[in-house]
Amino acid sequence: MDIAFISTGYHPHHWGGGSVSTQLIVDELRGRGLDVDVFTTTGSDKKIREIKQGYYEIPDGTNYKLPDRVGKNYGVFKYLFGKNKYDLIHAYGLGPVPAAVSRSSVPVLGTANSLEWVCVNWTEYLREGCPKCGLKDMIRLARRDGYTTLLPLKILMELVGKESSKRVTHLTVQTDGMKKILSRSGYSEKKITTVPNLLDPRFDIKSKKDTKNLVYIGRLEEKKGIMDIVETYVALPNEVHNNWTFKIYGDGGCKSNIREIISRNDVDIKLKYCPYEDLPNVYKNASVMIQGSKYPEPFSRTWLEAMASETAIIASINPSSKAILSNCAELYDPFNKEGLRRSLITVLTQKEKRDQLRKKGKESIEQYRANNVVDKYVDIYESLI
Repeated sequence: MDIAFISTGYHPHHWGGGSVSTQLIVDELRGRGLDVDVFTTTGSDKKIREIKQGYYEIPDGTNYKLPDRVGKNYGVFKYLFGKNKYDLIHAYGLGPVPAAVSRSSVPVLGTANSLEWVCVNWTEYLREGCPKCGLKDMIRLARRDGYTTLLPLKILMELVGKESSKRVTHLTVQTDGMKKILSRSGYSEKKITTVPNLLDPRFDIKSKKDTKNLVYIGRLEEKKGIMDIVETYVALPNEVHNNWTFKIYGDGGCKSNIREIISRNDVDIKLKYCPYEDLPNVYKNASVMIQGSKYPEPFSRTWLEAMASETAIIASINPSSKAILSNCAELYDPFNKEGLRRSLITVLTQKEKRDQLRKKGKESIEQYRANNVVDKYVDIYESLI
């Protein structure tokens, strides 16, 4: 079986949840004897570039003077399908699916690991409870995202991309919550199979001490909820501050604002960047991990990393986190700071609660091991071919 695997990145050449998942899936597929070529939409040139055998970079679209997703689709359309040697295309992310389905003569499997070609203004969409998302809803949400004179072009691009993506042979989502979101957004539920994200075994850490370290790991962006988390943590009672250290690992646009808050307050908060390869040690020395996305994050890798390393989880609630973490995390409304405050105090002041969450998370991890997850992908490949 010959597979073309299209992704937004490929670890260790790129960092990010999708890149790591791509590496884990591809390694497992190749270990089973499947021939897999990886194509990432990360190239800075105008032409496809072979990085090493079995791995190619397609232009990221920025050189075409087009919107990013349109440019990436142009690169996929132009460079991927000339070889005609594949039995199946797997697009890990719906971004390049419009080009794939319009050009490919073989089945195309799309994995919705983001909300591309699903809805617009992801934060407001979650705030509204992830309702049905038709044309009128897209227009309303785009306006709330600041689109005015460019609104018609934005809506046209989204409509064309979504309608093209609906023609995919089959879809996978990582949670049943995402399945509901896609079906509410016009995708055929009959075409959708749930295949979860998969664990990097390096985070499978043995039981550890209660270290009184709270960690945030991820991009420092408003939509990740990091500013709400920092501001709420600073305002917690001295009982918490005297016993806990908050360590923030990441980079992004909110970094300077976080540093300003740290400098103004006598609270033990540390801000630094950590390479992916060093993250297992971060979890090894953490008691609690907080993840606060203010959009319907499909399946954060930090959930799996914390579960496997026996780190208690505090997470914002959305359809996916509710489906995956309801019995092994403290969930809060990302648009309610008082709810976030209560969740932090509950977990940080109650060791029994932390121990319960750690135990439940570890018990849930088996289903996310690479061999179990890739079994499901292979079954889908075989059924489509």
